[in-house]
Amino acid sequence: MTASVTVYSLSTRTVDAELLASLAPDAELTVEGESTLVRWPDLGVRVSTLDPGALPQHLEGLAGFLVAQTGGDADAIAPVLGTVRAVRQVFGIVVEPDFDPDHRAMSLIISLTATLESAFTFANQMFYDPFGRIWLGAADAPPLAELADLRVIKVPEPVEASPAQEARTQRVLVQMAPYGVPCWQGHIRWIGDESTVALRSPAEVARRLVAMHSVVTFARGRPRAEVLADIERFGVADDLSPSEAALLASDPVDEASRQEMIWSLEAIVPLMWALGHIDQLAWPEAMIDVEKLHDQVFAALPDRTAIDAATLRSPTEVLDAVELTVRQHNGVRGCHTSGDLVPMNFNWNDPGEMVVASRSLAAPVLAQRHRALNWLIRFGDADWDHVDTPT
Repeated sequence: MTASVTVYSLSTRTVDAELLASLAPDAELTVEGESTLVRWPDLGVRVSTLDPGALPQHLEGLAGFLVAQTGGDADAIAPVLGTVRAVRQVFGIVVEPDFDPDHRAMSLIISLTATLESAFTFANQMFYDPFGRIWLGAADAPPLAELADLRVIKVPEPVEASPAQEARTQRVLVQMAPYGVPCWQGHIRWIGDESTVALRSPAEVARRLVAMHSVVTFARGRPRAEVLADIERFGVADDLSPSEAALLASDPVDEASRQEMIWSLEAIVPLMWALGHIDQLAWPEAMIDVEKLHDQVFAALPDRTAIDAATLRSPTEVLDAVELTVRQHNGVRGCHTSGDLVPMNFNWNDPGEMVVASRSLAAPVLAQRHRALNWLIRFGDADWDHVDTPT
């Protein structure tokens, strides 16, 4: 007999042998292809990563299952479906022969989801949040942690914030106070300070901006030949991300890819701000004025010499913007998970129309803003197409 659990992660953080070993230090680990076996003498926990190519079909099936539970009323669980759409990885966990009375298997699973933070778990025909509490299922069902009778959840030890981080948080909280943005689970992810974060170079940021903006204008209908000529003129062909290069080379253009690229307009804004061409990042209550942004980009970076002359805002200013954006994004993602409504103007202290999180204008704006800022501070040292945005 075996027991099965599925973990759905909104993060792209890799679950590798090193992470599992830190969560189960008294077990032996064996890596077997895409799975890792965590083994004690009388117990085995196999953790496997779903093939990314199978992810869309799997999530479609999960969404169908959830809608079926409501009798076909997708609107009733729109926030839940929004969370499902945000899933980036799925991990299958098999416990052999079954959950143990010493709770080692359950401790490992909850430790894993708590470490990932932006994850939910399917077990016992119910869904649980990252800390093993009921998210979707019978209201009177016990949480996984209670089923395991856990005494210790092995999450990384907290690190004391530096004075610079504490001062930054206070500045950001003052900025946010007029808007009443909620903080899901009471905390956000760790963000380093000026001593640990290295920004990308001004020229690299300017080249990224020009390359992305060129492809966005193509996605919005600008002739391919004009775009290619600009890319050649600025010398940014090598700065195109794989997804941008693929879209620019495609014929016919894939409509889904084109629409996704258009959303990158919102990622241009924080890069323009970081280069000093926009005075401030507006509160995320509306989408950018597209034509105005295009004019600003063309005026700020008219030729290759402007790239070489680019300058960046200070690390302190950038990290303030990162924390502000993470806290804003945390608020809208928390509403996705809890089902709470979001003010269309993203102001809980003076709300106008209230909508489900998936309809909030802030959600896509913050997703792109967060992506650009994380790239700017080299979060996870990821390339543009693979920047993660945990909150």
